[in-house]
Amino acid sequence: MARHIGMLRMNKGYRPSDIAILYRTNYQSRVFEDALRRKNVNYQLVGGVSFYQRKEVKDVLAYLKMMVNPQDEESLLRIINEPARGVGAKSLQTIIQESRRHERPVWETLQQIQNVDLYKPAKSAIADFVHIIKAAQEKLEEGDLKEAADFILNKTSYLTQLVEENTHESLGRRDNVLELLNAIKYFEKEHDDATLTDFLQEVSLVSDLDKMEAGKPAVTLMSIHASKGLEFPVVFITGLEEGLFPMKRQDDDVDIEEERRLFYVAITRAEKELFLSHAKSRYKFGEEKRMIISRFLDEIDPNVVRTETGASINQRKGGFGRDKSDNPFRDAFSDELKPENRSRWKKPGSSSSSSRSVEYDDQSVTAGDFQVGVKVFHEKFGKGKIIAKEGGQEKTKVTVFFQQAGQKKLLLRFAKLRIVS
Repeated sequence: MARHIGMLRMNKGYRPSDIAILYRTNYQSRVFEDALRRKNVNYQLVGGVSFYQRKEVKDVLAYLKMMVNPQDEESLLRIINEPARGVGAKSLQTIIQESRRHERPVWETLQQIQNVDLYKPAKSAIADFVHIIKAAQEKLEEGDLKEAADFILNKTSYLTQLVEENTHESLGRRDNVLELLNAIKYFEKEHDDATLTDFLQEVSLVSDLDKMEAGKPAVTLMSIHASKGLEFPVVFITGLEEGLFPMKRQDDDVDIEEERRLFYVAITRAEKELFLSHAKSRYKFGEEKRMIISRFLDEIDPNVVRTETGASINQRKGGFGRDKSDNPFRDAFSDELKPENRSRWKKPGSSSSSSRSVEYDDQSVTAGDFQVGVKVFHEKFGKGKIIAKEGGQEKTKVTVFFQQAGQKKLLLRFAKLRIVS
């Protein structure tokens, strides 16, 4: 996909900011971030944080660093109470002071925790922590990076506590951790005699490139949910596989009509060119598995879709127990994709009697009108969409994604935004 983006830019003159990659869930961003970095393509994430900057990913990486070098104090202090094991701020301060007083690393103090003036529960928790790190180091010596990572996650119950929390946010964080494990397994496959140090060095290199150069045109990476209300000349819809899009979580039924509606949303983000992609195989829980093509590709009129070679797509007849004539979205998909009907797709700056932009005067709206999802206009940055809001009254801030200028956080009372509908 990164190579194809390069060809689109070279052969058709598209700018990076003309292109968006859409995915169903945020953990999918990792493979695109890695691929675009390797191709030196600037990118920006909208409504999310770069994969290797996410809290749970940094937590697990800290555990992995401790397996390689337990005297890495930054990593140690990050995860000594993550997940919570009863080592509070006061206990941690005592440990650090004891280390400084004896001029020794914190790790050495932890190994002699019985000699430190702490409450007994904290001493016991720290002794368990030291035992886990040492056991994980022994596991790593066996040579399997993925198994060593699994071992420390199981012993610390890091994944377990995310699952038990059972919220949309915690399960999303769980997915990010599993994707990191997939990255480790893929690294092992691609590199002979791979070591954990090698993997961590590569992650460190790509993490240093996470900060996008301000103002530089960039390919947009975003979830389909975050893309609502935005449009791009070129859109890639990715991950069109059963279980991913349409999505099915473990033990949950697929809400197929909601998933189909999201697919329709994704399709209509494209102004000029639309690319649909699926993977033949993916790493799941560290194992490579064959994927089944999404039923949505069976529901599109084959006359309006072509493969990379220019051939018609192969569709399953009667797949998933649904006759094509019984698909309420089939005609809508077909109409939207037909070249002769693309003039109906709304483009920036276009206006018609049925699709008219109205810019409200600043005095007619209040801070309460600037909600997430509202489209706005800024004199310098142009049109955009509010994707986050925080604070209150005079300290209210909004995060706006501007299609040409990228993502900006603005203090609302000074931003001079106008609402556009």
